Amino acid sequence: MRVWAAVLVLGLCGCATTVQVPARFPANDPDAAALRRVAVAAFDGPEGDHFAYALEDMLANADFDGRAYFTLVGSGARDVRPDQTLSFGRAVGADGVYSGLMQAVNFDNYPWEEREKRCVEKDKDGKCVRKEMFVRPCLRRTFHMEVFPSVTNVRSGQVVYSARKTANAETSWCRGDIQPISDDQMIDGAIANILGQIRPDIAPYNTVLKATVIEKKDGLSEADGQLFDAAVKAAGKGDLSTACHTWDGLLTTNPSHPWTIYNIGVCAEANGDFAGALTHYEKARSLALKPDNDVAESIDRVRRLIAAQKELRRTAKQRK
Repeated sequence: MRVWAAVLVLGLCGCATTVQVPARFPANDPDAAALRRVAVAAFDGPEGDHFAYALEDMLANADFDGRAYFTLVGSGARDVRPDQTLSFGRAVGADGVYSGLMQAVNFDNYPWEEREKRCVEKDKDGKCVRKEMFVRPCLRRTFHMEVFPSVTNVRSGQVVYSARKTANAETSWCRGDIQPISDDQMIDGAIANILGQIRPDIAPYNTVLKATVIEKKDGLSEADGQLFDAAVKAAGKGDLSTACHTWDGLLTTNPSHPWTIYNIGVCAEANGDFAGALTHYEKARSLALKPDNDVAESIDRVRRLIAAQKELRRTAKQRK
């Protein structure tokens, strides 16, 4: 009998039941991720200093598996010119120095009108007998930010990471209303968005993926179908352990039922056994009478998870 880990399950009304799968992925840019002791130099352009301070905060708080990934040194160096990047990095003992350019910080306004018919006259019974059109001038305000961050390897002097990141925001209001989102809030939101794009590029990260439980019981006897439904219901309530044990038992009498096999794969994936999950998913695909999107997506997902495991092991060996 297999022992399955209890994992949070989201069973939303009207939606498929999905199981949360804790996942670990390597950085998108291994050269940037190899530089663990880092500093932030200047970011030229409007709001460049604002961005640089926010980047320092992100680097200082970036973690992986619950541990700080970077060591931040030389904080607050906003006056470092591009030609001083390497000397600054050496002076503060950094492996890598972040710098860049804030290319665009643009606000644009687009006027529009809110039109509404309102009752201006009622009869003695309170029924509206005449309406007029009321017009209010309104404004839609949009914001665009474009940043070009880079990371320089202090030892080699080479730029090992460079990117173009953009973010947009907008808000809208009419005369007499208060602007719902302030300009400062739009700037802060765009910076947070861009930092969120940079984070998986430069360091390994933890995330949560979702695996869909298949609820089809085709091919099972009435009694086994009831057990299958009970397992799905248990999973929907968050009791994945019970669901997995039920599907495991059903497999002994229904060894070729694709959806039982698939759901056991979901159990394996949620438990971190990605190779076992892939075996079950591929077997379910081979037994199914027609292609199934959930099966195809699950196969693709666990293949990515397996590849991520291998890459994380490889980079861990390199650091030793």
